Amino acid sequence: MNKKLKAVLGRNRVIRIEYTSGYKEETTRRMVEPLGLCFYASFWHLLAYCRLRGDYRDFRVDRIRSIAATQTKFDTARHGDLKDLIKRMVYSTDLKPACVRFDQAAARFARDQKYYFGFVEQKAFEDRIEMHFLTASYEGLARWLLSFVDAVDVISPDP
Repeated sequence: MNKKLKAVLGRNRVIRIEYTSGYKEETTRRMVEPLGLCFYASFWHLLAYCRLRGDYRDFRVDRIRSIAATQTKFDTARHGDLKDLIKRMVYSTDLKPACVRFDQAAARFARDQKYYFGFVEQKAFEDRIEMHFLTASYEGLARWLLSFVDAVDVISPDP
């Protein structure tokens, strides 16, 4: 994790970041009030109040290009409980369930990649591995599954 980010957390100071968005691939400069970090979807995320957007935002740490502390202090009490913020921002996303069955031989190639698509659990059968996902994008999951061609069957949602 970024050493500069660790240094500014908990100091109640506004920070200036350069952030590259994943979906637009554009870099913006933001003034944010850092509230905490959490790990989900295989990445560390900075949860912060973004002054540019006037709302709470989730910044993937690996997409933060630069960090600079300012002298401006902010009141953490106005943001409420961090646990509630995490529930609102992280766990309230619109995740959809999916279930697939891999051939045993092909399942080993899913390795760490499965976590990028919302992997929850798996069950072993005689010659198959059933994997359950909670995914934000059926399309993204389907594109990944296509790389396994005939070694995977979609159980749900209906193909």
